[in-house]
Amino acid sequence: MTANRIVPRCIWPKTSNRSSPLPAVCASAAFSAPAIHHADLDAGFLITEDFGSAGFVEGDPPAPIAERYEAATDLLAALHHETLPEILPLAPQLTYAIPTFDTDALLIEMGLMLDWYLPDRGIDLSSSLRSEFVLMWRDLLSKPTAAAKTWVLRDFHSPNLIWLAERPGIAKVGIIDFQDTVLGPALTTWRRCCRMRGSTCPNSSSLRS
Repeated sequence: MTANRIVPRCIWPKTSNRSSPLPAVCASAAFSAPAIHHADLDAGFLITEDFGSAGFVEGDPPAPIAERYEAATDLLAALHHETLPEILPLAPQLTYAIPTFDTDALLIEMGLMLDWYLPDRGIDLSSSLRSEFVLMWRDLLSKPTAAAKTWVLRDFHSPNLIWLAERPGIAKVGIIDFQDTVLGPALTTWRRCCRMRGSTCPNSSSLRS
């Protein structure tokens, strides 16, 4: 299969009561996502291309492979340069609206600090401090949530990126696990890329932006 004009063609939207695959549109750049060999929308079942297991980190402790990180950032730049649709076709007379990563959704993520991190450190916040924290972040998030929206790949990190050495350019970056894609600020995906799970990111000056 060639990588020309390939973008993610299936997402399993958790908000869908059909658990249907979400096909995406072809963009002008070359993006690699697993080809779909068979799909059963009603059963929520796919047979897709196997990308293998070549990853984006190596060593112990794991560290990013610079060449592959650079390709991943190049891919994001190309993706966010595109005008991407907000409603996508699933099947004849069936569409899927990509949900918006709005302030309330972002506050749920911020709340993980209160619900998980601080209790793990033995800190128990009062109700008034929790309310103050939420109000502070609601104000801070007003600017990014007002920015132009594009596809936010919430799981764009090393476990979900496969290196496809035989493909050209940014098509070397194979993308999997994109069922949580939402609409939001482009910077959100960049932040997740630069803080890839399970690795220690080198100084940013060592990688091209």
